[in-house]
Amino acid sequence: MLIKRVKIFLNQHLLLLLILFIALLMRGQNITQPFIDAFSWRQASTAMMAENFFKNSWNIFYPEVNWTGAGPGYQGREFQTVSYLAAILYQVFGQHDHIGRMIAISFGLWGIFALYKLVLLVWDKKHALAAAAMMAILPGSAFIDRSFLPDPVMVSLTTTCMWLFVLYLYKQRTIYLVLAAISGGIGILTKLPGLIIAFPMLYAFISMYRNRGQADFLRIKP
Repeated sequence: MLIKRVKIFLNQHLLLLLILFIALLMRGQNITQPFIDAFSWRQASTAMMAENFFKNSWNIFYPEVNWTGAGPGYQGREFQTVSYLAAILYQVFGQHDHIGRMIAISFGLWGIFALYKLVLLVWDKKHALAAAAMMAILPGSAFIDRSFLPDPVMVSLTTTCMWLFVLYLYKQRTIYLVLAAISGGIGILTKLPGLIIAFPMLYAFISMYRNRGQADFLRIKP
């Protein structure tokens, strides 16, 4: 029975799995590379904050860097989702640069999956696969998704928020709205430009209820 279910799952999702595998290959190149590529200064700062959570203090509201001179190098930064996750993983696997890259890659792959599910809801499977494939192979996306930055987490979580919000509009189940709020809230706190998700959410809300109102009107029309 289990083997049969696995075969059915693979048959139904083979192309999506292939897209995710290609995305993984593109993002996983030179994963052990130190932070000397583009955005090296920002990646180094993120790594410093992860290191200081790991070695000094686990208070997520006091991110700290090492380049401010004597005394604690506290920074007024966004919510440290990425660096804090890295610090937790340092406890298990030790402090390595590739852990930060792996976190970014993981969120990047989830973001592709969330985009697929979102487009599948509002369009069809062909368009959903096309959208996922484009996100998977887009050079800028692949590059950012392998960098120790908050951006992959922000994009992934806000895309998940949009997917769950549209799912709520379709199914009217409160759990989807709650999960959308949690995902979107963490995504926006991780990096404030995630606020832009409010515009497509507003558009989806207006479109859905306008269409629903037209359908109700047609049902009661004499």
